Amino acid sequence: MMRFFITLLYLLIAYGSLFPFDFSLIEFNQNYHHILRFKLTSLGDTVANIALFAPLGLFYGLMNNYISQPLLNSRLLLKVAFFAIILQLLQIALPTRDQNIVDVIFNLAGFVVGYYAVFILRLPNQLPTLKLQHLPIAIGLLYILSELVPFVPSIDFQAIKDSIKPLLLWPGVDVVWPIIFSSVLWLLTIRLFSFQCDYVPVKRAAQVWLFMIVAKILVYGVSLSYVDLIAPLIAIMLASFLTLQGESFTKLLLSVVLACFLTSSMASFGDKNITLELFIPFHGYLSGHLAVAVQGVLFKLFLFSAVIWLAFELMWPVKKVALLLGALVLTIELAQLFMPSKTTDFADVLLVYLAYRLVRNLGDFLASHQEAVADNSVALNTKKQVSLNINMQPTRLKQIIIFSGVFFLLYLGINTLFSLSALPTNVVELFRHQGSLTDVFFFFIFLIIFATSSALIVRYLTEIDTVKVSQMLILHFALLFCCFVALSLAVTFESIEDIVGSAKLPQLLYKHQTSEHFGMVLVKVFSLTNIAIAARYLEFSFRFIFLVTLIQTPLTLWLLISHSKLSAASKLKATCVSFALIILAYLVVFTFAVTDNLTELIASPLLFVVALMLLTVSTVYSIIQIKKGSVIQAIIVTCLFAGLSWFLAQYVFETVIIKYGHVFSAFDFILAGSREDKIVTSALMIRWSIGIFLVQWVFILGYFWLESIKSIKVNRAAIPLIKKGTVVVLAIACIVYVGNRLFGEQLHWQTLQQHFANTHKQNYAIDSSTAYLPKTITAGQVFLNNEPMVDLKSAFELAQDGDFIRLSTGFYQQAAILKASNVSIIAEKGAVLFGKTVEGKGAIVIKGDNTYIEGLECHSIYVPDNNGVCVRLEGKGLTLNNVYFHHAQGGLLGSPKGGDIRIEQSRFEHLGDGAFYHGIYTLERTRLFINNSYFLNNRNAGHEIKSRSSHTEIVNSTIAASQSRDSRLVDVPNGGVFVLRDNLLVEGIYSENHDLLSWGVEGVKHSTGSIIIENNVFISDKAKARLISLRDSPKTLRVVNNIVIGQILGFTKEDNLFFTNRAEASLPRAPQLPLLSKEQIRKDKKKYEY
Repeated sequence: MMRFFITLLYLLIAYGSLFPFDFSLIEFNQNYHHILRFKLTSLGDTVANIALFAPLGLFYGLMNNYISQPLLNSRLLLKVAFFAIILQLLQIALPTRDQNIVDVIFNLAGFVVGYYAVFILRLPNQLPTLKLQHLPIAIGLLYILSELVPFVPSIDFQAIKDSIKPLLLWPGVDVVWPIIFSSVLWLLTIRLFSFQCDYVPVKRAAQVWLFMIVAKILVYGVSLSYVDLIAPLIAIMLASFLTLQGESFTKLLLSVVLACFLTSSMASFGDKNITLELFIPFHGYLSGHLAVAVQGVLFKLFLFSAVIWLAFELMWPVKKVALLLGALVLTIELAQLFMPSKTTDFADVLLVYLAYRLVRNLGDFLASHQEAVADNSVALNTKKQVSLNINMQPTRLKQIIIFSGVFFLLYLGINTLFSLSALPTNVVELFRHQGSLTDVFFFFIFLIIFATSSALIVRYLTEIDTVKVSQMLILHFALLFCCFVALSLAVTFESIEDIVGSAKLPQLLYKHQTSEHFGMVLVKVFSLTNIAIAARYLEFSFRFIFLVTLIQTPLTLWLLISHSKLSAASKLKATCVSFALIILAYLVVFTFAVTDNLTELIASPLLFVVALMLLTVSTVYSIIQIKKGSVIQAIIVTCLFAGLSWFLAQYVFETVIIKYGHVFSAFDFILAGSREDKIVTSALMIRWSIGIFLVQWVFILGYFWLESIKSIKVNRAAIPLIKKGTVVVLAIACIVYVGNRLFGEQLHWQTLQQHFANTHKQNYAIDSSTAYLPKTITAGQVFLNNEPMVDLKSAFELAQDGDFIRLSTGFYQQAAILKASNVSIIAEKGAVLFGKTVEGKGAIVIKGDNTYIEGLECHSIYVPDNNGVCVRLEGKGLTLNNVYFHHAQGGLLGSPKGGDIRIEQSRFEHLGDGAFYHGIYTLERTRLFINNSYFLNNRNAGHEIKSRSSHTEIVNSTIAASQSRDSRLVDVPNGGVFVLRDNLLVEGIYSENHDLLSWGVEGVKHSTGSIIIENNVFISDKAKARLISLRDSPKTLRVVNNIVIGQILGFTKEDNLFFTNRAEASLPRAPQLPLLSKEQIRKDKKKYEY
């Protein structure tokens, strides 16, 4: 064996010294005399010359020790010196080589160092302590070493910072394959570590992983990536979950490793200039990139040696395996001649041979020191389990690793998914904070409960050996309610509403808001808005529970039927209860549906339920097969059902839907980017099949994860305490809330006082006016650049950037989408837009930028989602001048894309009609400027103005709610710059909220925060009110030179002028708006001053 490696080293030294073999006689004749010159070389060349011959000395030392000849004889030294001199002589004829007799001296020095290192380090004494199990560990460590090239540590803090900078950039889709490949390699490494072990070396693997992370931070020129963090964690998690020593698993792992190696080695074919040098072995390594060369050699030695070692363990003919592997590598290298992105190097075939000899010879050598050597000179434990079984007894540490690994993988997967194009809009807008860490955490909790709820019910019922209907129903509804709670913390309520439909209970509360009944008065005291939110939450949870029942209940039923512990009577009882639940859920979800999403998308509700039951049958069958050890069969079954479900879905879902002027299918709505951006049928089928496959495996993995934690002890005595503690905490929270509403602030208590004293009755009622529409209406004419158009939709579709659209006097029961930018829309006096919406959003949906609208009147805009508006901005920048929006669900909904929104000389009145919405609503990244405009009597507890903009400035305007049940006059929930100057603000007695204004109540999200309230007139017709609600204090707060009429808290007497009521200020009684100027009010005030 030693002679083989020594001969190989001679060949490699000669090969590396004489590359690229471009010998020239002319070069030899010109430079042969240079060989006698002594020339000192650089430090790098000196170290390289020493290191070149050190391995040769090392192997000679080992061989001579073996034949009891420890001393270095002169004959051997002369032999090595002669070899080194011959190399220098040959280098004279190489134009690219610099011959130097000094190199021979350093070569001999390296040889001597390597030779005596054997005895200094006492390697001969260490060899007997080595065991066969150290060989696969050494092979696995080759992979770790390949990740740490060039092995040079650095204490440069800038280099350390550079090594972790890749973690600051969120990875894209291109990181998915490296994670998969690296996960397989780490799993292979852990498999090598586990040779002749009765346990999975999770701790050892974790230590190696942490060492590699620290080393990558410290090693110069090496950076840490998300692959280094995620792939080892995935591998450790899988290793904790699987039996690694089984024959089936070893074969499967070997197949996956070779498949990944083949996939990563092949790329798309293309043009490549094939030259003779591509056929020279090690050409890629001898071209100057030493670090890359060493990394490649170590990695390929690891991979080839690991494959050959697994063949040893499987007791396959190793020589044949090595030959087949060499043939595969040779085929890959030949194919790479035609791949521009790949480097061809036929030396990889030699590396296969080297890996074979290393494993073969070292295996024989180490096995000779052990007893019980099996065939192929490898001690194999043939009594290991031969099936791919799930490990059912993980420790708490393993559970934490599994939990953390799956969560981090889910977080990466969701954010990677969001980086893709052509995602469905419903998916993009799903999460509350665009897939943040907290969003994914609660979504992960939702998936855990969703996946394990059926298994939990089955476990509980089988433990008591009977099916109790009450306990089965309690568990069912409790688990699904917890499932809904977790989901509601992760996704937006708009997304939930899209699925379960709009809530009816809040609408019922708002419908009776003007009732004089004490119950409604009490509701107002406890906050009608909060109670409506709670009612919406409960209604959503109710509908969600019954929707999920359609899949959870059949799954529970099939699991119970497949369980052998339950009697036939118990199974019959479970069947009856389950089908009763399914029928009830069918009635709630479809017969009494409150959303058109399900009824419009699903063509046959009955087939939909049947399809869900078939999905659960496939899932339970796969679970049974996995229990029997047939994981592959389970994968095949779930894949087969996922594919076939696409054809069944053609009968379940609508294939043609005509809505909002578009023709699309249910699959386009669910799986494509939008109704307009359709994708090919094959892509829809792939997305659908992947989704169905994942749903099945969520249930399967949830079932086995729950089975795996049976051995983990739970303190059942603590469960009743937790239940009681939860009830106590909820009771205390309710008492604190009610006490705060009644006694914490007099503003809420006064509502009850007024009710019992009958002082709340006024000589005017809440405004209930409706939009005026004449019996005979005349349609107007739309012009695009003074050219008459058929309708508004045609004009908007044909409009180009910078065009001019004019609406003549008349009524337009039309709606349209504007995609062009810098478009001006001018409406003549009497041009009225009413009664129609587009895309379920509003009358005018603007997707372009910098739009100008003037003179338009708009009313009667309603959509099922209760957020229908006259103008829906989805682009950037909008100016509204002299518009009149009234009697609609909303006036304006802004865009989060940025830009300025300017409103001038306009009127917004009686909005929030029939829904909880706001007069205008602007979103983040925009700036809002309002001048000389009116915002009057918003309804149904909405705000006249709600602005999430970074800058909100309102001047010379009137904001009043003297005859409506609004909430706040101006709500700026996310902070920012808030300027209120030279305005009239009036809060009526019906306003639900006692705060006129708010700032930052939902959390300050803008870097700059200031409040300036000056030169305004504030009027409150309530007994008491408060100027502004603040969650955090802004950097600047200035409230000066305002006139305050009524009992409004929050003003300083030194900086503002006060009147007790309207009469003292000589103003007309409520609900009239004063017409006097601020100067006149100040002049009248002097009558009371001495």
